[in-house]
Amino acid sequence: MPAHLVLQFLGIPQVHLDDQPVVTDRRKALALLAYLAVNAIEDPHQKYSRETLSALFWPEYTQAKAFANLRRTLWEAHQAIGESWLIAERDSLHLNMDAGIELDVARFLDLLSQGSQQADRRCASPSWLIPLNCTGATSWPDSASRTPIRSMSGPSPNPKACARNSPRR
Repeated sequence: MPAHLVLQFLGIPQVHLDDQPVVTDRRKALALLAYLAVNAIEDPHQKYSRETLSALFWPEYTQAKAFANLRRTLWEAHQAIGESWLIAERDSLHLNMDAGIELDVARFLDLLSQGSQQADRRCASPSWLIPLNCTGATSWPDSASRTPIRSMSGPSPNPKACARNSPRR
């Protein structure tokens, strides 16, 4: 069975390898994994130069010291999760996203996108607004049933009037 790496960065950062928690003493190793993983959502094959990463994570150090810190952090990450997940080339680094890394941030964004698409479909017809009785609200134009709500402009109903006149659930 192939190894399975789970990266969780929503909430307290956690890393699990084959359902076992991975512990590292270096917060920078976890931060490096988070940076590479979250940026890989947009472009899974993006490589980051060692120069860029060392300057990003250790801006207060000289380039030589920052490179040394990056090498130490890479060593720590490789010790924690193995070398097959975090690919270190001579001048660049990247996560091996083809290895099936599970990332909670990516899952969250997928669910958010699915929810947004479902909301767009529901809002295409304002039939869900019919139970509301908003005193002082402007009436819906005839085109409202054919126009997505977020593209409509105009005054919005008084929220206090809506709350007073809406049925309690």
